[in-house]
Amino acid sequence: MEETSPSKSLETPSPGPHRKDPSILFFLVSLLLVSAVTLYQYLENRKITGPDFYPPVLPQIYFSSVSEMIQNVKLVFQNYPDGYLRSFLGYALFMLMSVFFLSVGRLIAKFIFKAREQEPHGFSNVTWMEKISLYYLLGSLVASLLWLGLGSLSFLNSFMAYGVLGLGLVSLWAHRELRTLSLLQTGAMVKQKMGSWIAELDWIERILVLLIFVLLLLWSSFSIPPQSSEDVLVSNLAVPNYYVHEGRIATNPYHLYTYISQNTEMLTVWALLLKSEVAAVLVIWGFLAAFVLLIYGFVRRWTSHFPGLMASFLLMSVPVLIYQSIRLKNDVPLVLFIFAHYWALTESLHRSKFSLPESRKWMFLAGVLCGGALGHKYVAIPVAAISSATILWNDFMSRKRLASFWFAGIAGTMLPWIVRSFLTTGYPIYPFLITVWGGHLIKPWHSIPPQESVYYKGWGIVLNYFRQMLYSQKENLWGPSMLFGILALDIFRKERFSSFRIGAISAVLSWMGLLLYAPEQRWHIGMVAFLVCVPFAFCLDEILQGKYRKICQWEILYLALVYFHCVYSYAYLWPILRSSCAIALSGFAPGNFSTRYERLDNWLWISHLINTRTKDSEPVLCFEHISVYGLKQKIFFGSGGYAAEKTVIGDLAERSRDAEELRDRLVALGIRHIVTDQIWYQEYKNYGGQTRIAEKDLIKIKDLFERLMELHASSPDGELVWYSFRESEEVPSMAPELSDAIAYPRMFIDWVGTHLSAENAGMIRTITEQLVQSPMSVPNRLRAYSLLADIYKLAGDKVREEQAIFMAIKIAPKSPILYARLGLFCFQMGDFSNSEHYYTKTVQLDPLCYEAYNNLGATYYEMGQYERAIKQYHKALEIYPRYTEAYKNMAVAYYKMKQSQALIQKNQVQ
Repeated sequence: MEETSPSKSLETPSPGPHRKDPSILFFLVSLLLVSAVTLYQYLENRKITGPDFYPPVLPQIYFSSVSEMIQNVKLVFQNYPDGYLRSFLGYALFMLMSVFFLSVGRLIAKFIFKAREQEPHGFSNVTWMEKISLYYLLGSLVASLLWLGLGSLSFLNSFMAYGVLGLGLVSLWAHRELRTLSLLQTGAMVKQKMGSWIAELDWIERILVLLIFVLLLLWSSFSIPPQSSEDVLVSNLAVPNYYVHEGRIATNPYHLYTYISQNTEMLTVWALLLKSEVAAVLVIWGFLAAFVLLIYGFVRRWTSHFPGLMASFLLMSVPVLIYQSIRLKNDVPLVLFIFAHYWALTESLHRSKFSLPESRKWMFLAGVLCGGALGHKYVAIPVAAISSATILWNDFMSRKRLASFWFAGIAGTMLPWIVRSFLTTGYPIYPFLITVWGGHLIKPWHSIPPQESVYYKGWGIVLNYFRQMLYSQKENLWGPSMLFGILALDIFRKERFSSFRIGAISAVLSWMGLLLYAPEQRWHIGMVAFLVCVPFAFCLDEILQGKYRKICQWEILYLALVYFHCVYSYAYLWPILRSSCAIALSGFAPGNFSTRYERLDNWLWISHLINTRTKDSEPVLCFEHISVYGLKQKIFFGSGGYAAEKTVIGDLAERSRDAEELRDRLVALGIRHIVTDQIWYQEYKNYGGQTRIAEKDLIKIKDLFERLMELHASSPDGELVWYSFRESEEVPSMAPELSDAIAYPRMFIDWVGTHLSAENAGMIRTITEQLVQSPMSVPNRLRAYSLLADIYKLAGDKVREEQAIFMAIKIAPKSPILYARLGLFCFQMGDFSNSEHYYTKTVQLDPLCYEAYNNLGATYYEMGQYERAIKQYHKALEIYPRYTEAYKNMAVAYYKMKQSQALIQKNQVQ
C-alpha cells in the first residue's frame, strides 16, 4: 500500500486569492450568515425544554463524600459483568467483520484498477484515507451480496457466519505485500505510516484530528444500549431476525420490506448470526467513520490537511447524520454510497483529460457505488437516473463514451437484487414501477402509501423542509452550516474546479428531485455534503494562502468549536452522548435501565416472560405496531414498515366466517401465542379504512380474544398483553420469579407497584430481599429498598421498614424523597423530634417541596408548637397557593393556638 504524493489540485496549483478575487467576500458572507443563524437558534432554544428525542435514563451515582463516591463508582463498575463481555465481544466481532470488508474491498479495488505503483495517474495517488473508505464500502457491498446468495440457498447459520469471518482473514494472504510480513512487521509498517502522516500535521491540525477521533470513539458507545427506534424494531432488526429464524432469505407477504433490496439488512443478518446486536450497530458506525475519512482524504488531496480536517469536522457537526448513525438503519450507508459515487464520478471526469483508460475505471467504480446505494435503499433511484442523464449528456458533448462503464458498474451490483425480485415476484424492482411493467401487485396491500411530497402536500412542505434543515431542534437538523452551500457558486466559476462542476450539477439536480418526491432530510445527506463540505474546504484553502494563514487557522478553529457546541446543544446531542457513554461504562444490561420509550420497556418485559416460559418452537404473532424483535421464537409480523399493510390476523379474519374458524386458521399456522395492546380495537376503528381491516373482521378478532384466548401476562402499566389459546397446553405460572427480577429489576419493581397485595406480599418479599443482594444499577437498588420498605409496612414490621429506608438513604444520601419518607415514618411512630429533623433535611435538599413544609408543620402541630406550624403552612402556600391541605391544617392550627392562648390567660387569671 505504498502511496505516492497525492495530486495537489485538479488543474494547476492555485497562487492564492487575488485581492480582487471575490472568494474572500463569498466566504465572509457565508460565515456571517452561519454565525447569525447559529446565535439566533442557540438563544431561542434556551427557552425550550427539549426536543422529541429523549435519551435513556442514566445510571446515577449519588455521593456526599469522596469515600461514598468511590464506593458507588465501584458498585457501578461491578454491575453486570455480562454487559462488559457483551460489549467486548461486539467490538471484537466488528473488527473481524471490518477485516473482511477492508481485505476483500482492497482485492476488488485492485481488480478494478489493476493498480501499480509506477502508474502516475492510477489508483496509487489516492490518499490512504480514501482507500480505507473505498475498501470498507466495496467490502461491505461484497458481504451483502454474499449473504444474499447464501440466504437464498438456505445457508443462514452460525457456522456459515464464522466461516465468512474466516474467509476475511484468509483473504489477507491474497495481498502479497502482507503475506511476507509478520504481525509485528505489519504493526511496525502501520506505525511508520501513521508517524509520517502525523509529522505532516501542525498543532492545529493535530488538535482537529484528536477531536474527530474522540468524537467517533464516543459515538461508537451508542452501539451498547438496545435500539429504541420504532422503524428499527419493526423493520431493520425484525426482518433480519425473521431471516435468521427461517434460515433463509424469504419474502413475507405481510411485510413489504422483505421484497426490496436490503444490503444493510444482509450485514445485520451476519451480525445476528454471530449473536451480536452490538456488532450490527457498529457496522453502521463504521460507515460514519468511512464517511469522515473519505471527505478528509478527498479534500486533502485537492487542497491541504487543514481544509480537509475542517470539512470532516463540519460533517461531524451535522445532527441529522449523527442521529442516523446511532440507529441500525440503512440511511447512513445509503448517503455514503451516494457521496462516494459523486467522488468517483468527479475523479473520472478529471482523469478523462489525460488518461481515458483510467477515467473509464473510475466511471465503472462510480457505477458500482451508485448500485450499492440502490442496494441499500430504492430511494436512490432518482439519484441514479439523474447521474445517468448527466453522464450521457457529458458523453454526447465530449465523445468519450464513459456511459457504458457506468451502466456496467450499476448492473454488476444491482443485478443480484433484480434477479431475486424477478424470481420471487416476476418484476425487477417490485413493488415500484408496477404500472410501467403492465403488471399488478401480488397482494393488494403492497401499494406504497403516498409520500409527503410536493404533489400531495403542496409547496409549503419545501419551506418546512429548509426550516428543519437550518434551525429545527429535532432530528432532521443539518444546521446553519448548510448556508456554506453558497460557496459552490464561487467554485462553479473557477476553471480549476471544472471537473467538480459535473458532479455538483448532478448532486443539485438529484437533491431537487428527491426534495420534490421525498423531502426526508436523512436521505439527502450525501448530496448536501458534496455541495456544502467540499466547496467550504475548497474556498477555505484559497483563503488560507495568504501570509496570515496561522492566525486565520486559529480563528476558524475557534469559530468551528463554538458552532459545534451550539449545534450539539440545541440538537440535544450532548445529553445523548453522555447517556451512551455512562451506560457503556456501567456494564449495560437491557433490564437495568430505561429506554427511550416506555412501550419498548414493556415489550422487553413481555418478550422476557415469553422467552422463559414457552418453547422456542412455538411461534408468536405480534398484532399491532409493536416491536417484533427480541423473541427467540419464530415471529409472525403484526404489520410491516407501512401503516396500511395487512396484518396476518386481519387477512385470516377476512377469510374466516367467525372467531372459531379464525382460531383454526391460526392454529394451522402453528400460532399459539399473540402479543398485542389493550387499545388495539379502538385504534383500528379510529383509523377507519386505512387499516385494511373491515369492521366485521375487527369484531371477529375481538371475539377471539375474549372467548377463545386466555390472558397470561401484561406489562406493568397494562398496555401490552400476552394471550394464548385456552385449549393449548398449560402455560407455566406467570408470577414473577427471582430470575425475572434479576434480569429486569426495573420492570419487576414497576410490576410489583401495581400488583402488591396482602396475598402475594410474602412471595414478593422473598424475591425482593434476594434481589437487593444482586448486582444492579444504583437507581434500581434504591427503588428495590423503597419497595422493601413498602412490603414491611404492609406486614406491619416497623423495625425492618426503618432499616430498609436507611439502606436507601445510604445509597442516595441527598434524596429529599427518602428523607421525607423517613420523616413520615417517624411521625407515624410518634417520634416527632426525629420527624422534625428529617423533614427539615427534606426542605433543605428541596426548598420547593411544599408537601414537606406541610408535613413539617403537622409535626410542629403535634408537638404543640402552633406558631411554628402555621409558619410552615404559609411556606407551603407560597410555593403552591392552591394547596387545600395546607389551608385546612393552618385553620386547625389557628384554632388550637387560640384555644391554647385562652387557656394560658385563664390560668394566669386564676
